[in-house]
Amino acid sequence: ILAQHAGGWYDPAKPGKGFSIEVANGSDAAGNPVLVAYWYDYFEGKQVWMGGAASFAWGASSVEVPLQITQGGVFGPNFDPATVTSNPNWGKLTVKFTACDRASFSYTSLYGNGSYELRRLTLPSGTRCDAN
Repeated sequence: ILAQHAGGWYDPAKPGKGFSIEVANGSDAAGNPVLVAYWYDYFEGKQVWMGGAASFAWGASSVEVPLQITQGGVFGPNFDPATVTSNPNWGKLTVKFTACDRASFSYTSLYGNGSYELRRLTLPSGTRCDAN
């Protein structure tokens, strides 16, 4: 797992849903690396977002990220944070990058289990991916 893996990722066979990945240094005093995942998908005809973060060691081949999901709330100026509920035990996402432009993400969740073979959608500014 490298900082260059940050960006947008999607499954070409199922466009319209995907993952935003951030690879950064944590805010702890040691600045240990952390992978933050935001997953946008659909469930029962409605768009859903799941998110989570996990520490890892630079150079690790994969990381397991605990995911949570929230419900409630409304769009715009009528948003009230008190109406939002969170389930921090929604599931787990195992993130594995197989190349600079390819990844394999597998998950277990309250909505089911499965996996995605992903392609890079965006690349962080100032980096490059010379895929073969």
